[in-house]
Amino acid sequence: MKGAGAIDRGGEATRWLLAAYLGLSVVGLLVCVELAWIHLRLFTDPSYEAFCSTGTVFDCERVALSRHSVVAGVPLAVWGILGTLWAGALGLCALMGVRRGRFVALAATFVWTVSMAFVALCLLGISALTLRAVCQLCLASHLLTLGLAAIAILASRRAMTGGALAHVRLLIFAARKERLSAALWLAFGVLTVTAPIALIPPYWEVSSFRVGELSTGVGADGLPWLGATHPTVVVHEYNDYECPYCRSAHLKLRRMLEKHSEKLRIVRHDTSRVDCPAQAPKGESVDACRTVRGAYCALQQQSFWQWSDAALHKPRPAPGSARERYEEDLAAVIGLDSARFNACLDSEEAFAFAHERTIEARRAKAFQLPTHIAFGKKVSLEDVGAAL
Repeated sequence: MKGAGAIDRGGEATRWLLAAYLGLSVVGLLVCVELAWIHLRLFTDPSYEAFCSTGTVFDCERVALSRHSVVAGVPLAVWGILGTLWAGALGLCALMGVRRGRFVALAATFVWTVSMAFVALCLLGISALTLRAVCQLCLASHLLTLGLAAIAILASRRAMTGGALAHVRLLIFAARKERLSAALWLAFGVLTVTAPIALIPPYWEVSSFRVGELSTGVGADGLPWLGATHPTVVVHEYNDYECPYCRSAHLKLRRMLEKHSEKLRIVRHDTSRVDCPAQAPKGESVDACRTVRGAYCALQQQSFWQWSDAALHKPRPAPGSARERYEEDLAAVIGLDSARFNACLDSEEAFAFAHERTIEARRAKAFQLPTHIAFGKKVSLEDVGAAL
């Protein structure tokens, strides 16, 4: 086994490091379990308020309610639980193993934990740069992962010679020599990945909020509303379907509505970060504000909020064939009359509606989306909650 040396003779320092690694794994596991519980409660219990929701840059609710909190159909916190369990299991094998098995387990611990640390750094970047919010418990989980990586590096340097590539070569060598064991580990790994995808229901979908149980209507100004028939608080929500923050803000507002359905009404102003033209140039297709025009057409079929939920759950993709058919596909998903929808999408009325929403947002000075206006002024969602 060239490239990797033997376990150090005394091994006492390595064992202490691995014991610390296991302790840190347990703490990381508990943090991930708490994150998974918070994620579940936020989407299924409108009355739940997370202790780590502050309304500032450090806000776990904002992160948990974003679309980035789910990857491959599984909440990130669940992936964190599985990753930490694997890290702990490998660390335990490295601590309890003998001879060559201890070599392999330590190398696997090193490779796995360093990979987890890389993922943690990427998630930190997404949280800070894309969401502009940091989840305190997520940050703690990432720091614990970095701590695990540091301990794994120290333990492997004490016990083995050679760098990261030597550890990878050792794992490949062991897999070739012990093919049955390698196949069993691989099968268990595949089961670990596929089981949550197959078993966890998509409770985080916006449609889990029950539109049918809430009053809906259209105001004299032609704008759709959702909530109380005789509200004490009316929030005008300026929304862009392609805005990365609008979904999480709307989910928080919907959670308030589920809790205060007799007091709160949401009035939707769909708009766009680009100007919506008043009419389409002859013979040309206009891509700008197409989703807003689709919302108007859904409104004509009394399905505006179903459209909104579907569009916020599955945002418009990047340019390509899927983007070109996005609105038509969305209409089919929520059961709209396709012929009526397609005829409406490029109609003069749909263009006029989208253009008026752009002018309206400009008058309201809703330049940063989402924007919420209540009591005649811009308000934060925390102000809305306090008013309720």
